[in-house]
Amino acid sequence: MKKIVIGMLVFLATMSVCFADDMKVMALSPISTQEPEQSIKVRVLETMQLNDDLVITEGAVVEGCMVKLVPPKRLKRNAGFSFLSTKIYCCG
Repeated sequence: MKKIVIGMLVFLATMSVCFADDMKVMALSPISTQEPEQSIKVRVLETMQLNDDLVITEGAVVEGCMVKLVPPKRLKRNAGFSFLSTKIYCCG
């Protein structure tokens, strides 16, 4: 019984909240899915509210890295990727 309680406490202590959504951004440097950079910066083009406390305003710069690279499909030109943000620089 003691191990179950300790396991539950460890599980609850290590849980973290994650927000994921699509956001319109503009790259501040060239992006290549064939040779991904360690860190890339993008500028937010639309204000986005993730929850009551977290709002990313238009013009903010978000730094992060590319994850889950998807190569271009046949007869399509664009590749895709997900972006994992590590820092947000607010404007103004």
